[in-house]
Amino acid sequence: MAAVIIEPRAVRQFARELEGLNKELDQLTRTIDREAAELGHTWKDARFQQFHKRYAEAMSVLAPFPKQAAAYAEYLERKAALAQKALDHRF
Repeated sequence: MAAVIIEPRAVRQFARELEGLNKELDQLTRTIDREAAELGHTWKDARFQQFHKRYAEAMSVLAPFPKQAAAYAEYLERKAALAQKALDHRF
């Protein structure tokens, strides 16, 4: 029988932390997007266009993270469940 080398509770905790980060990141992203758009109403020079371009580029780099993190959290939950099942049957 293969050895179980993870602690299911710790894996589940990390998965929950990842899910919480996703929720927080979503809320923060919505807030900063709204505030950046509002800033465009009062900051109307070329520097704002430069800022907005860089901001959009940075946000596009972050865009895939929530989906990837959610998928990984689901994977970790399944892995923890399987590990717990193996540990339960071992004793």
